[in-house]
Amino acid sequence: FEETESAYSNEASASPMDMVNISLSEVTGTYGAGDQFDVTISLNNPTPVAGIQIVLTDTPEAVFLVDVEGIGALADLGNISSSDNDGNAIIIWFDIQLATLPAGDGEIFKLTYEVNDDADGGECVIALDETPNGTAISDPYGNAFFYTGSGTTVNIANAVEFAFIQTSDNSFAVTMQNTADVSAYQFEINDTPDYFSYVSKENFMPNHELTVQECTGNTECMEGEMQVLVFSFSGAVLEPGDERGLMEITIENA
Repeated sequence: FEETESAYSNEASASPMDMVNISLSEVTGTYGAGDQFDVTISLNNPTPVAGIQIVLTDTPEAVFLVDVEGIGALADLGNISSSDNDGNAIIIWFDIQLATLPAGDGEIFKLTYEVNDDADGGECVIALDETPNGTAISDPYGNAFFYTGSGTTVNIANAVEFAFIQTSDNSFAVTMQNTADVSAYQFEINDTPDYFSYVSKENFMPNHELTVQECTGNTECMEGEMQVLVFSFSGAVLEPGDERGLMEITIENA
């Protein structure tokens, strides 16, 4: 007879899962404490999706999730729940009737964030949490997709921001915009190279004292540097407000 060989009984076959891509929209502008802004999440999935869990981190922690809205293919499909837990925003989507998100490429969520009251100024990066308990996308059989993703960056305003505005050939105004109470402040003004020297000042803050001192090299500041100090004997504060003038400083050629 002719010999034959049968296949091993413990062999199995499998096909790799499709790759999906998750992307977050660009955020323009600068946002201070209490301000809100929107981030749109888009999904590119070549096959149907039955479950979505998006976990987002913000680094450094400066914002929190306020609201989530299904848009695009998810505008009227399934159920959405969201939370902000331990600094992470969590968005979950599924359908009780087992409906699926069809294959496609487009926006699926609009997220509304709010800036924390104690947020430091600078860039805040919102990104996908890729840890085992983080972001996950599943097919109708409960299998997890492999995914790629991109985050976004938000510009957070400093609690206090100063600006210098030239008012003449030999003078400039100092303005301030603040989102927190300010009772006193001190800063240094440098001109490099040292072309100018301090002449006089005009105070626009009736409840605060203003002193300006030009360094001569015998203190801790650099020679030619102007040290500005503002304080109040009565304990008055500059309450949060839009940009406004604090003082005008006159200079001359050194």
